Amino acid sequence: MMDKLGKEEADRIEWSGTRLLCIAADFTRYDEHAVAQINRNIELIRYKLFGVPKQ
Repeated sequence: MMDKLGKEEADRIEWSGTRLLCIAADFTRYDEHAVAQINRNIELIRYKLFGVPKQ
């Protein structure tokens, strides 16, 4: 954010309502434990690929 828009613009954003979405095929129990210990709005989202067409 600061690299793209600068510190002044970053300071004007209300960050308290933000959340972090981590999207991956899988997470370890250590990932889940770390997120549980951090007092932030973080979600771990798993995805699966179904019916990937052959090329």
